[in-house]
Amino acid sequence: MRLEFHPGIDRDLRSIVAYYDKDSLWAADRFVAEFREALDGIRTNPTRHHFVDSTRRRCNLKHFPYHLIYELGADAVHVLVVRHHRRRPDYGMRRKMQ
Repeated sequence: MRLEFHPGIDRDLRSIVAYYDKDSLWAADRFVAEFREALDGIRTNPTRHHFVDSTRRRCNLKHFPYHLIYELGADAVHVLVVRHHRRRPDYGMRRKMQ
């Protein structure tokens, strides 16, 4: 299935990678690799992950305390936000695809 990204995803990723990059280039690279693995899993089986509300699903990263929130569209998966498990629980929940 095709993936479409909310424009805010770029800002989310830059912020997270910059945080990990301060401590370890390896950690930043590993985060990006895990993010891509999560996207591959969503693309392959978008209904696998549990619902966080009536339309949105959550995909946790394996080794980092972050997750993706996405929803299924008619012909694509809409990735709306990448956020920390415990910081700002409302972050990104107002995002909608245009």
